[in-house]
Amino acid sequence: METRRPYAETGTTTEASSSDSVSAAARDWATVVAGHAETCTSPTELIERLSDDVSEAFASELFAATHRDWPEPRLLARNGQIIDRFAPSTLRTLLETATQSPSAVTLPTSDGKSETRALQIQLLDGGDLKDEGSGAPPARRSSSMLVVYPEHTSPSPVEQIRDLKSLGELAKYCRQALVELERSSKKQESERSVTFTQPHPVSHQALRYLHQDLDLQATAFRAANELRRIAGVDRAAVLLNRRGRFSIQAISGVAVIDRRANAVRVAEQLVRAAVVLGRTVEFPSAEPLPPQISEPLDAYLDVSGVTSMVVVPLFESHKNSPHRDPDSQTAEGSAASAFLEDFVGDREPHAIVLLEQFSGEFDRKQPAQTLEACADVSVALANARQHDRIFGLRTLQLLGDWFGGRRLPYTLLACLVMAVLFVLSMLIKIDHKVIASGVAEPVERRSVFARVDGVVQEILVEDGYDVQKGDPLIRLENADLETSAEDLTGKIQTSTRRLTSIESLLLDPGTDAKQAGRLAIEKRQLESEIKSLRSQLELVQAERKHLIVRAPISGTIEGWQLKRKLGDRPVSRGNELLVVSDTDGEWRLKLEIPDQDAAEVLRYYRDDQSLPVQFAAASHPDVTYSANLQWIASTARRRSDGMNVIDAIASIRLEPGSKRFEAFAISETRTGVEATAKIVCGKRSVLSSWFGDVADFVNRNVLFYVR
Repeated sequence: METRRPYAETGTTTEASSSDSVSAAARDWATVVAGHAETCTSPTELIERLSDDVSEAFASELFAATHRDWPEPRLLARNGQIIDRFAPSTLRTLLETATQSPSAVTLPTSDGKSETRALQIQLLDGGDLKDEGSGAPPARRSSSMLVVYPEHTSPSPVEQIRDLKSLGELAKYCRQALVELERSSKKQESERSVTFTQPHPVSHQALRYLHQDLDLQATAFRAANELRRIAGVDRAAVLLNRRGRFSIQAISGVAVIDRRANAVRVAEQLVRAAVVLGRTVEFPSAEPLPPQISEPLDAYLDVSGVTSMVVVPLFESHKNSPHRDPDSQTAEGSAASAFLEDFVGDREPHAIVLLEQFSGEFDRKQPAQTLEACADVSVALANARQHDRIFGLRTLQLLGDWFGGRRLPYTLLACLVMAVLFVLSMLIKIDHKVIASGVAEPVERRSVFARVDGVVQEILVEDGYDVQKGDPLIRLENADLETSAEDLTGKIQTSTRRLTSIESLLLDPGTDAKQAGRLAIEKRQLESEIKSLRSQLELVQAERKHLIVRAPISGTIEGWQLKRKLGDRPVSRGNELLVVSDTDGEWRLKLEIPDQDAAEVLRYYRDDQSLPVQFAAASHPDVTYSANLQWIASTARRRSDGMNVIDAIASIRLEPGSKRFEAFAISETRTGVEATAKIVCGKRSVLSSWFGDVADFVNRNVLFYVR
């Protein structure tokens, strides 16, 4: 049988212990197998019991076994992580290729980085248990056993040979026990005359329970559970027709249904393929099934493991049904056969009942009570569906609960209280406040920029230092300026010496007039050149003075990790180096007012140039401070998050304005602390102030398009 499900989903993993284990050579396998065979009722139970003994005897970390009736091998491991080290396909291949003679093999891990030793042996092949009387072909899957040693403690070759001998002895006795158990199981199975459990009679109490309420989900669950009990099947499922697509609504004995489960999906595919026949579909069937049903049926049988099933369509109306009235049936056999024949004609069903059996087949002599139960399920589901289609059903039920019966006086009283509160909210006036966000910072706050290009040679301050105006902060170095100063100084000195020499020649009486004229012209040129060089030197000297960056104002240095950011690094003219803030002076709020609330602020700001502001700093959220709005921008800007805001500035009151506000704690506040502010914009009614945003949203997004 082909394996279609993943190995990890069907393998059984348990915990095994190697402490106090008895060696394989010291085991009397004849006694061990005989003891388990006396109390076991199936080959599966025998192999499961032997797995513990084999794991202890061979001191293995993983034991794997397969049987012809198992869809996947069974595993026994010391812990769950051991299984992940081996590929499922490798374990399955070793089990399938095992022979009746024990052999030792090398088993690689799934990552291919290491390997370990394992022992394999075949217990039964596909032809050992052929039923001579039935003439049925033997099963293809063999029964095998695989014992895996620990990865880093593989035994020596001598110990492996001893274990192989012990494993062969175990397999010899195990084959005999498996043959006897399987023949005994087949004999008991052939002696069974009825594969269904005795159905329970349909009682009036069960039907009343089925029609208990009109909730569709609850009705479907009750129908699935009652059909399983009445029909005597292993499992029943109810599928509902939703716009031509059938989906599982309830499964007997299951509280929560996973819609993504493989079994649920293949069941829905099977029902969609079978419903086109317009009749009851059973499996196994004496008649050949259409090709469009065979493929989804095979997939469903592989996943679910059922041996027989019946798909019964349910219809809303029975008035025009071509089937016979059950009351007119003269024999129980004819009424029971109607359960597996066309139920109510060829119309589109509103629901499907799926009855499943996991052992044996359906009995053709089912009583008519199953048919009656399906008819009652159809009526109950049809009524629940009609009730579920009512528009606004939950709302109507809620209104009925509150405005009917004993709750009516309380409902009227609550409505009266709400009306009074509504009227009061329109009459009572309160301060209307616009919420804005921003930061608090000193008013006198200056950024220090580099005035010349250079390399930071020395940083004289750190973050939090108090400085006075003119104090040196940073020393820069510029080799070009030093070179230019030296070059200009040298040129001035050379020109000055030449000028002195010319002046001496001009004073000499022996100098003729023609030479004196040339010297006079050169003198004037030198004087002009010296003047120009001195002007250039003054400019260079001025630039050199800017290599020492000084404090523009008195205050506190703001610059986190200055030496790390600026130490020995080149800076250009205009680069911001640090900030100096006068934290002891006046403070202000830099606010961002949302664009949709700016109209109210602008309206009252024109009348009162100093609107009161209340704010709380993030460092002191439990304290309220006061401020006054001093300036508001004339244009809006878009922030990086896409929100339009209008910038505003408010002056913080350092002293408490009233008992409601406290003095702004300058010593406990850092520059740039986040603040949330409320700008007071006149008086408004409670309704307009609290729910103004709702009214603005309706006007902008609803009424704007219709007015």
